[in-house]
Order: sequence, then structure tokens, then C-alpha cells
Amino acid sequence: MNRNLPIYRLYYIVLTALLLLSAGMVHAESSLLFSRIKLGEGRGHNEIRSLARLDDGRVVVVTPDEIGLFDGAGFNTWPLFPEKLHGRLKGYTGHTHIFIDSDSLLWTKHLGNVSCFDLRHERHLKVDSMLRTLFPKTNGNIDDLFVDKNGKPWARTGASITDGSVRVKISAGSGELQDLDCDGKRLYLFFSSGNVKVHDKVSGEKLYNSAAYPKSKADKYSATSLVVTDSQNNYYQLRTGSKGGFFRFRTATREWDIILETDYRLNTLSIAGDTTAHVSCPRGIWEIDLRDGRKRHYSHVRTDQGTMLATEISTILIDSEGGTWLGTLNRGLLYAHPDEYTHQVIAVAPEINAEQLRRGCFMENRNGEIIFGTAGRFYRINTDGSPTLERIHQSLQEYDMTDFGSREAFPASDGRVCFKDSDRISVFIPGHDAKNTSAAVRPILRAVYLNGEKIEPGKSYGGRTVMEHPAALTGSLRLSHNQNFITLEYAIPDYGRTHRASTITYYLEGNDPHPMTAERIADGQNLFKIHYTNLRPGKYVLTAAPGPSLHSGSVATFRLTIDSPWWRTPMACIIYLIVGSATIVGAFRVNVSHTRRKLAREHREEMLLLRIRNLIEQCERYEAASRGENEEEYRINRTAEEEMSEPDRKFLQKAVETVEKNMNQPGYSVEQLSRDLCMDRTGLYRKLVGLLDKSPSLFIRSIRLRHAATMLREDSGMSVGRIAELTGFSSGSYFSKCFTEEFGCKPSAYAEKHSGNMRREPCESGKST
Repeated sequence: MNRNLPIYRLYYIVLTALLLLSAGMVHAESSLLFSRIKLGEGRGHNEIRSLARLDDGRVVVVTPDEIGLFDGAGFNTWPLFPEKLHGRLKGYTGHTHIFIDSDSLLWTKHLGNVSCFDLRHERHLKVDSMLRTLFPKTNGNIDDLFVDKNGKPWARTGASITDGSVRVKISAGSGELQDLDCDGKRLYLFFSSGNVKVHDKVSGEKLYNSAAYPKSKADKYSATSLVVTDSQNNYYQLRTGSKGGFFRFRTATREWDIILETDYRLNTLSIAGDTTAHVSCPRGIWEIDLRDGRKRHYSHVRTDQGTMLATEISTILIDSEGGTWLGTLNRGLLYAHPDEYTHQVIAVAPEINAEQLRRGCFMENRNGEIIFGTAGRFYRINTDGSPTLERIHQSLQEYDMTDFGSREAFPASDGRVCFKDSDRISVFIPGHDAKNTSAAVRPILRAVYLNGEKIEPGKSYGGRTVMEHPAALTGSLRLSHNQNFITLEYAIPDYGRTHRASTITYYLEGNDPHPMTAERIADGQNLFKIHYTNLRPGKYVLTAAPGPSLHSGSVATFRLTIDSPWWRTPMACIIYLIVGSATIVGAFRVNVSHTRRKLAREHREEMLLLRIRNLIEQCERYEAASRGENEEEYRINRTAEEEMSEPDRKFLQKAVETVEKNMNQPGYSVEQLSRDLCMDRTGLYRKLVGLLDKSPSLFIRSIRLRHAATMLREDSGMSVGRIAELTGFSSGSYFSKCFTEEFGCKPSAYAEKHSGNMRREPCESGKST
């Protein structure tokens, strides 16, 4: 202890220490090492007013002028209060306060202004229109706006509060309504006086009220309020005025607890796991154990660059992975995770007093060893195994020093960061014993490319809107058959950690034979692209995880459907079936109709042939009668002809035609007939005898005589000698002899007998048949 220290200062220090110990307060150094997340250039990006973590892993960042969405690889911004879209809340005079309702609408209040930002479509909505829709009976004229823990918006209009369906009267004399919440049955109203009034939501009846502090303290905490609830339905409230207060309201007992009171304002509050509260303030961070009330105050923030920031922490957020987000007044956005660094504490050697520790500095040699020097002595900082300071006796020249750090902190080349505390040295070691927390974070889909073109939400491609919402909120896509060249861009939201995952593992069910890996697209960019070309129509499920395995971290799932072309759709197949069936039925009907017509035609032809046969038969019967043949002989010859086979009839027909063709040749003999029929004479003889019981010579003579008889019956005016010559007889006497043998009369008598009506009778008889 310094003996020159004034007695009043010593008294003040002792008194302060006693007060802190009695209250369970400890001023300590945090075991977290923060990384700065660069959001952009300019003062506006360094002043953070509010933070919120979305379910998809992105972070909402509100600055004085902008709303930003950060996904670990990029930061997109929109104006906070755009012209003609934002509205006014005449009953709200506080600073920035944000709500996210169940429809993913981000409501931001600040000094009487309010904006509504649609997180699903990443666009501002007109506040007046939204308020009229939500609260139709107010006509959009409301004094203040709130959102309860279930995401339900509430509006205050005058002396009542409404959610659009129920209305609850606010009793007078309680001060300004600053916060509310609803658990479904009860409505909790928090007023500037410190009172909480509980109403039945349905009936609006007041059930009870409870005050956090007496009326004498009301002026100290009447400025602003922030309420957070835990899983036990307890309410934690920050109150600010001339002082700051942190209170807890236990709904089971209807009692208040005073957890923390300060002489300065308290900014924001975050509750982690119902056990730990983190409170940001102008003088750093308060960490409070809600079970035993133990408090730790961190007046400055350590960074991985070896700096210690003593800036105001305007907002704080503890996310679901245990990460701590800090929004600062002028140093931007900071992030830390307890598993990213191993924190080691090294006690200094006994010969090093507080003044020597304060004056000492850090150095590094070419071998990467960190040296601490003070008062002419040098120590190697050993972080392998048990952390120690190892005294060395060589000179700095022998150690070939390459870097000399500051007196307070030193970032080494291997990522270790050293800090001096009041009586010890703290060393933060990255990745040695820490978990790879990058693998615990689910990848975020940042963009989708079709055929090399980036898809914009709400825009039409190929005649239809492919993606309604931003990529991060899109869990599935339905594409046409010609949109099957697809690229998915993922970011691993490691939020500025020094040890990022270098690969991402993915597997497309229905296409990939085994899990695949993708590298970062560029150094320093935490982005990964997954490419698929010429995907077949079908349904696919893509799973992606950071690290070398699908089991190494949290998995992101994306569903993809490639539609079949119209000619391969089920409807097209049904149409094909219908058309094919109709074609077959039509062809069958056409064939049946054609067959029926053919059968009818054949039947008519058969009937006609039958009538012709009957007519011919009657003529032949008449001729036979004129030749003296009786009916029985004609019937026998006719029956013999009908009993012939088809080949025999064709043979006789050809033989008759051959003889008739050579009839005027007197010398046409049996030998010539056999040659014309391609038969030998013996075969011809046997054939004709077997069929007609006539020799070939008689067959030839019979055909000649029948033609001669026909010519005589037709009364052509030719002489008998001329007819004999035309039918192939060499002499008239021979012709007369043969004709007499065949027909029983001479040719002249035959001609005379068949002249006149005899020639017409067969025809008349045929007509009458």
C-alpha cells in the first residue's frame, strides 16, 4: 500500500469495497474475447441501438438511420424511417425500442416515430395501412404500440388498450403505460409509476396491482422501461430515470425483487437460460446470477486485436448458441463465444510487484514465443499444460525478437492474445482446447442461381414467381424442367470468429451417391457454393452442414422439386391414354364398319352371281333341251362340274381359253395344246379323260363345234363353209359330218331350226326367272 495515499481516499476505497462485497458485487475481468464485426463504413454503422436474433440465424441490427440484416457473410441495409411509409406515435417519447411479431414484422419505435419492416419479403410496409388492418376500430389513430411475448400486437388509444378483438380500460392515476405483456389469459400493464396492473384479458376486469418500489422513488425510474420474461412467467424489468434499476416480478407470489440499482441509466437486458442476466450500461456490462444474486461488473471489453474498449454498451444479446452480441455507442458490433478461446490465467512471479507488472511489456521472437519483460528480467509465457511464467537468462539479442507489443495487451502471430490484469496475466488461446463452434451453427442460404442468374424474391422467371421470400427464409423451391441448372450459395454464420470452417458437407438425396464437400469460394469470405447441372425431374432433399461431415454440426435442409415437362406430366399421360384408347376404339369401329360394308358388298355380289348362275343355268338347260338332252343328263353334267375342285376348274378354263384362241387354225393339234398347257401328251390325255371322259382330240373338236353352233344360232348370214373355216375345220363335208354326230342334224337344218324366236327365248326365259 502506498503510504502517501491521502487518508480520505483510503477511507473511500475501503468503504466502497465493503459496500460492493456486502452487495455481492465484484469488479472482474471478463473471460470473453470479442471480435469486431464490420458492417460498413461511416459513423452510423458504429452506433448500434438495438439487436435481435432471428430463427434462421440472421441478426437484426438497428442503427440511428438504418435497419440491417447480417448473416455472417454480408450485411444488407434499409432506411429506418422511409418517407411516406413510417408513422407517428404521439404517446411514445422514448428511445429506440423494437418488437418482432408473429407475422415476422419488425416494429421500430423511436421518439414518436414508428416503422414496419417485413422480414419475410425484406421490405418496408406502410404503417398507417398496417395499423388500420390490425386495429380497424381505431382507424389507425393510436398513441402507442406494443407486441406481447406471443407476437400479438397491441395498441393504446387514449385510456384503453386493444389487440383488435378485445378492449381493456386503463384506470387513471397510474402514470404512463410503458410496457405490456399477455400470457393468453392475463394482461400485464407496466406503468411509469412502477406499478404493474393485471387484468383479465377476456372480461377486462382488473385482478390486482403491485408496485416495484414506493412512490418516493417513482421519479428516479419514470423515464423508460424494458420488460423481459422467462420460462417461469416471471418478468424482469429495467427502469431508467435519474437512476437505473433492475427488478423482478414473480407472478406466482405477486411480489417484486430489487436486483440492481445504479446511479446511472441501464440500457438493455438479456436473460440466458433463466439463470443469468446481462445488463448493458454506459460503463460496461453487468452479469448477474439470478439464483444467488451474485453480480460481476465488466467495465471494459477485450478484443482479439489486443485492445480494451471502455465504450458505452448500448445493447446486449445472448443468442441460443451461447454467443454474446454487443452493440456499442461508437465502436460498432462485437461478438464473442465462450468456446472460441481458452482463457488461461497466469500468476506473476513473487519478485514482480504491482508497479513492475504495470510497467512491463510483451514481445515475440521468430519462434513464436511470447516474452514478458519488466525491471530488466524476462519471462517466457508458457501456455502448454499448466500456464506459467518461465524465467529466462539470455539476452533479447540471443532470442532474436521480432515484435514488441504494448504495455497492456499483445496479439501474437499464432492468434494468442495476452492481457495484463491488476495482479496476473490473462492469455486467450484460440482453437487449442476450445470446441469448433463454427460447426454448431446451421448454414444460412444466401442466394439461389438458376442457369447462372441470381433469383430475386417476388420476380417472375419463366412465367412464374420462383421465390416468394428471401433465400434465408426459403425452405423449398419448385422449378420447371428447363430450370435444372441450379447453384445454392450458403454462408456459415460464424460471426467474425478467427477459426472458420473451411469446408461444407452436403448431400442431395435422390441424386448424390454419397456426401460431397465444397470449399470456401475465396479466402476471407465465409461463403460456399453448391452446383448441380441438368437435374432430372423429381423431388430432392439437400442437407448441408459445416465441417467435414454431415454429423459434425447443425444441418440445414432444403427441398427441391423439378417438374416434368408438360408432355411427361401425369395429366399428359392421362391424355395420351384417352387419345390412344379413343384411337383404338375408333380404328376398331372403322374396321367393323368396313368389314360390315365388305360383307354386305360380298353378299350382294354373291346374290348377283347366284342370279347370273341361275340365268345361265336356265339358258344352258334350254340349249340342252334344244339338243335333245333330257333334264336328268343336264343335272348329272352340272353336278359333275360343281363337284370339281378349284384347280381342276381353273385347268379346264385355261384349256378352253387356249383352244378358243387357236380355233381358226385348222392344224391346231393335241401336241400343240399339250405344249401350250406345259404338259406332255399322255398327261393331257389322262387329265381330260379323268375330268370330262373325253380324249384331247374330242375336247378340241367339241369346243370348235359348240362355237360353230353358236354362230349358226346367231344367224350371222355366213355360209356353212365360212363357219367351218372360222372354227378350224379343213373342209365343209368333214365339218358337216362332225356337226351331225354332235348335234344330231346337219348345220343347215340346225340353223333353220334355231332361227327366229328360238334365239330370243332363252333371254326372255332368263328375264322371267
